[in-house]
Amino acid sequence: MSQSVDEPWGPCPGASSSVSRVGVAGTRARATAGPARPGPGTSGSARRAASPGARRAAAMFPKEATWNISFAGCGFLGVYHIGVASCLREHAPFLVANATHIYGASAGALTATALVTGACLGEAGANIIEVSKEARKRFLGPLHPSFNLVKTIRGCLLKTLPADSHERASGRLGISLTRVSDGENVIISHFGSKDELIQFRCCGSNNSHDWRDSEWIRSGQAGGRVVPDSCCKTVVTGCGQRDHASNIYKVEGGCITKLETFIQEHLRIIGAVGVGIACVQLFGMIFTCCLYKSLKLEHY
Repeated sequence: MSQSVDEPWGPCPGASSSVSRVGVAGTRARATAGPARPGPGTSGSARRAASPGARRAAAMFPKEATWNISFAGCGFLGVYHIGVASCLREHAPFLVANATHIYGASAGALTATALVTGACLGEAGANIIEVSKEARKRFLGPLHPSFNLVKTIRGCLLKTLPADSHERASGRLGISLTRVSDGENVIISHFGSKDELIQFRCCGSNNSHDWRDSEWIRSGQAGGRVVPDSCCKTVVTGCGQRDHASNIYKVEGGCITKLETFIQEHLRIIGAVGVGIACVQLFGMIFTCCLYKSLKLEHY
């Protein structure tokens, strides 16, 4: 996991990720002798590993210690997570390579997945920014009926994640979810396929035939495809040229159906969150009225 990132992502706010160490309490390794100064022909990874900052970080996290990396949920601010992940991969790759587990919740799960699977973080960051821009074009943002957030993110993941991402993620990546039946938090860490890692398996709004009327499919930009490559069960360049059920998600249903099923399964949680937000706003209005009344009664 020492690959470098081509795109610079600016400052890496450390508050966006947490690194926890387990064991080896009270022990610290001392750097008795630093490595030789790298020559002009040395690779970028070797130069970063030989830097004073990398040596100090390595001394703080000895190899016999164990630690985990976790990314919290932060919505569209997940681009900051990308900056943190890029910083770790660029300047402290041993923290990522030797981490026992890498956890993520909500938007943080996307960054954790990209970090574990070795996906291009620059492309992942660009995808988050693009999704944010697309959502801001609408009056209600991502809540607008015409904006399908799940489908958009799924397409980005299919393009960004490698084909064996589920194998790299199993046992090391932990995604935090809330179980609908009892509301308990669970950690999913084993994935049977790339589709299971992404969760939704769908093509088109209602079915794969929706793409027949797409301007992109009719144009020359489609390259002979009848559906986008993201509809394929195994995504390779040009796989959308064949729309057989063995190649694409043709009988699994459309993404709207999948989203409706997902919302129904999580309806209690969504309703509870909505009621909670309404209560907060109601109490805010009450406190505002009380404050206004008290200020009005004061004599100056």
